[in-house]
Amino acid sequence: MPLEMQAKILRVLQDKVVMPVGGQSSHQVDIRVVAATHQDLAKKIDNGGFRQDLYFRLNALSIRLPALRERGSDILLLAEHFLRQSTSLPKSLSAAAAKVLLEHSWPGNVRELENVIRSSSLTVRGAVIDANDLQMAVAENHRETPIDNLLELDFHSAVSGFEKLILEKALKKTNGNRAEAARLLNIHRQLLYAKLKEHGISEPE
Repeated sequence: MPLEMQAKILRVLQDKVVMPVGGQSSHQVDIRVVAATHQDLAKKIDNGGFRQDLYFRLNALSIRLPALRERGSDILLLAEHFLRQSTSLPKSLSAAAAKVLLEHSWPGNVRELENVIRSSSLTVRGAVIDANDLQMAVAENHRETPIDNLLELDFHSAVSGFEKLILEKALKKTNGNRAEAARLLNIHRQLLYAKLKEHGISEPE
């Protein structure tokens, strides 16, 4: 929040008066404010990025929500909840998959967990999500996307790079089976062979 806006919020909290946008008269208000942040406000105050008087006005009651990595078995409860939301087919986590979830640091907190579970539930065909399925989803969630690098190139180089990326992913997903990769991409096998040769792509290790 910009400092100018912080000053306005502070005045509202102190005076309990607001001026509606486009209005010509002020109105008394009786409000309670629930505020949340993931920032270190003490450091922000020291750096001049947050008003100390507003901080003390807001901080009448402080509740710390622990990060997901600190919440132990809650991780599995949330994972099962997201799993039920993600698919109409009954799916479960293997013991090894549960271990992966509990050992991951979850820098993206609950949103990251939700994304990993949704991704795994959509890509796994069976009824049980195993550790390897989750590890791939976790790695994919944190891998820097090459798309940003491609956008720095000229149009033809970017298109060529994206085409190579798609071919590599198709081969990886089909464990190097070229016929299966062609079916996955919905292209003729001969076109796939030609494109692989053009981009110098061999089967994944």
